[in-house]
Amino acid sequence: MSTSATGRIAWKELRQQIAFFIAFLAIGALVYLVLVLVGHQLAGTSQQSGSGLSMLAGLFASVYAAACGATLFAAEREERTVEFLRLLPLGSGRLAAEKLLVAAGLCIVYLALMTLVAALAGVERRSAVAEQFSVPAWQGSRDVSWIEAFLATFGLGVVEFFAWSLLFSLLLSRPLVAAVLGILVASTVTQGATLLVNGETWDAFSYAPYVRAFWPRAAAVLLVLIVDGWLASRWLRGGGPATR
Repeated sequence: MSTSATGRIAWKELRQQIAFFIAFLAIGALVYLVLVLVGHQLAGTSQQSGSGLSMLAGLFASVYAAACGATLFAAEREERTVEFLRLLPLGSGRLAAEKLLVAAGLCIVYLALMTLVAALAGVERRSAVAEQFSVPAWQGSRDVSWIEAFLATFGLGVVEFFAWSLLFSLLLSRPLVAAVLGILVASTVTQGATLLVNGETWDAFSYAPYVRAFWPRAAAVLLVLIVDGWLASRWLRGGGPATR
């Protein structure tokens, strides 16, 4: 019975999210298609152009993650499906985990697909993925691999936007408000942590400052995710979100 209920939850979440996933993916791909067709250069050099294409992919993925997190619980209240979830023969912790896993999986797939689209869009300017994420050395240390740059910018960025929007989804009943607040707070915390680590002068369009601030940002978002998990479990036990 619990296995059947688990499948129903996963299927329900997938159906709820998949339409927006496909629509937002199509919008992102269309933007890249337009950029390729009109020959638009995001910056002066081919490497900078590739970086711009990658940043655009990260922006799309982050906004999608924020929307996904914002609708995860607030939409249940708005669509009046809260009691259906609470009547299922599953513990609140397992139920919350099922919802989070489906949403997280969609965010990962979206980021991967948008990164692939960005790499394909940059082929004409020889901006392969490894080149797009190249980061110069700092403080006489070592070069940063493209994987490190990817995780520190887009990977962690998607988690930050998702975690903060999820938090507001649990506290508020309006998905749009939760998404907007999640984006604003996640951006503020990310920029604040990066500013503290790098000092007053740093290039917001360079990957290196975000790589340096990876661990403080990761610690902050981990704390938010822990709070999210606790609130989600409480919410599904009957605590419920705010009605604002």
